[in-house]
Amino acid sequence: MRYGVVISGLFMLTLVGAACGDSEKTQQKSNQSSTTTALEPSSSAATTTLPPGDRFCNLDAAPVETGTVADPAIVELSGLVASRRLDGIYWAHNDSGDQARIFALDETGARRGEFVLDGVTALDWEDITLVPGSTSDDIVVADIGDNQAVRDSVTIVRVPEPDLPAEPSRPVRLVGLAPQRITYPDGPHDAEAIVTDPATGELVIVTKAWVGVSKAFTTIDGAGDPLRDLGEIALEGGQLVTAADADAVSVVVRTYGDVWVFARDGDEAIVDTLRREPCRAPVAREQQGEAIALVPDFGGYLTISEGVAAPIWKVTP
Repeated sequence: MRYGVVISGLFMLTLVGAACGDSEKTQQKSNQSSTTTALEPSSSAATTTLPPGDRFCNLDAAPVETGTVADPAIVELSGLVASRRLDGIYWAHNDSGDQARIFALDETGARRGEFVLDGVTALDWEDITLVPGSTSDDIVVADIGDNQAVRDSVTIVRVPEPDLPAEPSRPVRLVGLAPQRITYPDGPHDAEAIVTDPATGELVIVTKAWVGVSKAFTTIDGAGDPLRDLGEIALEGGQLVTAADADAVSVVVRTYGDVWVFARDGDEAIVDTLRREPCRAPVAREQQGEAIALVPDFGGYLTISEGVAAPIWKVTP
C-alpha cells in the first residue's frame, strides 16, 4: 500500500507536490534517498492477476458510505493506511494539536485500538504509510506539516506494526521508538503526503504549495538526509496534495476536492510513475478531504475528511 503530470482542464501535474494548520486550512478551503532496498513481493501479488492501473477512472458507481468515525478522540483525521497483516484494519491519526498516537479502525469506523508513541512529539502530523517487510511491516508517521515553511527539519517515526489490543478502549503505550530527523536539500517545505514506493521501499514526500511549484522528495529509513529531490510537480487550478497511497499498479493522489490516479508501468520507480498523465477518479464531496487509503488486494480505496463524526467513503472498481 503505498505511491503520484498533466491533467487537462482543472489542473496540470507534471514532474518538474505542504500541510495546513487549522486556521490556514479553514481560510484556504473556503477558497476552495541515496540508498534503496527492494521489497519482498507478497504471496498474493504472485498469484493475483494484476488489474489495470487506471481501473478507478472509468467508474459509474458513486462512492458508498461504509460507516462513520464516531470515536470522539478522532476529530481531525489526516492520515490513513491499510494493514496488510490485520484483515480489514486501517491505521489512522489526527492532524496537528493531538498527542503522538495512532488509531486502528475498521471500515465501519469502529475503534479497534489506540496506541500512544512514548517519547515522540506530534508537532504537525500529516500522513501515514506502511513499509512492507518479508516477515513484518512498519507503520511510518510523517510529522511534515510546516505551514509557514520555517522548520529547519521535519521528522518521521517508524513503528513496528502492533497487534490489536483485547480492549480497544484502553490505550496501549509503544516504547523504544526513535524519530528520524530529515531535511530538504533546498530549504523548508510544507507537505501533507507521504507514500511508500513499492518498487524500491523508498519513502516519497510530496509537498503542497498554494503559490509556485510543488515538489517530490525521497528518503529511506536510516539514509538519505538530506532528502533526494525527485523534481517538480506543477499544480494548477488550486489542486493541493493532501495525501497519497500506492500499490503494485497505481499511485493515488488526494487533493481537497479530487482523487487522481497514476498508472504504473511494470515495476517502475515512483519517479517515473509521477511523470505519467493521471486520470480523475470518483470521490465524495467532503468537508475537508485529507486522507486516502487503498484497500488491500486491489479492492478499492477509502477516503475520510477531517471533522467530527466524519463519514467513511469507499470506491470499489
